[in-house]
Order: sequence, then structure tokens, then C-alpha cells
Amino acid sequence: KLLNLINESNILIIPGGNPEMLYYKIAMEFELLYVLKHYNGLIIGESAGACIQFREYFITKENNYHGYKAWYPGFGVLDDTFYIDVHTRDNNDYTEQLQKISNKRQKKIYALHEEDSILYNRETMKLKYFGNVNIIIPKKRK
Repeated sequence: KLLNLINESNILIIPGGNPEMLYYKIAMEFELLYVLKHYNGLIIGESAGACIQFREYFITKENNYHGYKAWYPGFGVLDDTFYIDVHTRDNNDYTEQLQKISNKRQKKIYALHEEDSILYNRETMKLKYFGNVNIIIPKKRK
């Protein structure tokens, strides 16, 4: 029944919350990983719902329920051409943590505050952002 609802829809909204629990429910309990990965409609993700759309995503220690920075598997709807940080903070230590991740992975990080959002077109691979998004650009390796 849930599969039919998804297949008949044009828009999916994936809520926030605990991303590990959300991934488990969708991928393991409902077995919808393949369906979501190949969904052609508009997907709106809030917080965790945005993060888990990537093939792999990170959560900083400040935002992680476990209290440490970690990487998790996502749905793979979005290739990891960039990363996002939801609930970002504007302080030097936090920004340095994001810069290290960006440098190590050699990918931009779009750091989103509570009122920020990004729009990513999967077909054109173009990104627009709204609000005061901090963009962390990787420093070239020597």
C-alpha cells in the first residue's frame, strides 16, 4: 500500500528526526530503498530527511545523538558531489570541523542554518540556495 502511494505521487516529503532510525524504517522495515533511490518526483527533505538522500552523509558531534562525528549510509538519491550540514553553527571551532571534512573529501559543504534551504535539480545538477548558507570550499591538497 505504501509502495503504491509513493509510485502514484509527484512529491515526497521526508521528515527530520533521528536519521539512523529513519534510514532503518525506510530501508529495512519498509524495504523502500530502491524505490526512493529511483523516485523521479520532487523530494523534499527536512533535516535528517535531507541528509539521508545522499549516498553517504556525516553528522557533526554537536548534532549527533551519540555525541560524536560520524558517517552514515544514505539512500543514494543524490551522488555525493557535495555535502550538507544541517543545524549549522557560526563559531570558529565548528567551522574548522566542517573545513577539515571538506578538505579531506575535497567537496563543498553547504552549511544550513535553521531558516536556510537548498534546491538541487538532479537532472541538471544545478543548486540554488536560500538564506544565509555558509559554503565551505575545500582547500587544495599539496
